[in-house]
Amino acid sequence: MTDLSELIVEVASDDQASSERAFAELDSLFRPKVRAGAFRLCVDQYYADDLTQEVLFRAFKGLRSGRYVIRSSSVSHEFSGWLFRILRGLWIDQVRSTQQRRLREKTWAKSNQRKGKMDERIKTVLTNISDSLTPRQRLVASFRYGVEKATLVTIAKRVGCSRETVSKDLRRVRDEAVAYQNK
Repeated sequence: MTDLSELIVEVASDDQASSERAFAELDSLFRPKVRAGAFRLCVDQYYADDLTQEVLFRAFKGLRSGRYVIRSSSVSHEFSGWLFRILRGLWIDQVRSTQQRRLREKTWAKSNQRKGKMDERIKTVLTNISDSLTPRQRLVASFRYGVEKATLVTIAKRVGCSRETVSKDLRRVRDEAVAYQNK
């Protein structure tokens, strides 16, 4: 067995102290290569450090669990390839999650724009129809369409009536709003 293969076997051993010492040696051997590969992928030194740390941590876990097995005489190339497969997988996961986060943020921003426009229209219509509403209907509408956007149950508790009554009042407010807009 070569030096590297002995270190790999030692990392996988049950002796905690020798396992950690052997992994520290593997870490010092492969950290610069893994970090260089990570930096080539992400072009950010801090993120490259994080990726390197995660790759080495997963490699340690993989060695301890027996996931990595020596199969050839070229242990250094084989082990490096395994580390870089871990690195590539982590990088792909990160890119996907970043794309999904950006898509969610973009969708959220568009949704908020639409909500803002809708809120303005609702306020304008409610201002114009407020004379044709009862005091309770105006109160219910202000709770529902105002700043709070309260639920029916919350409005019912605050106004002191049933949820069904609140629902009927809101329906009448909507009917008045539709009638106003159809004028």
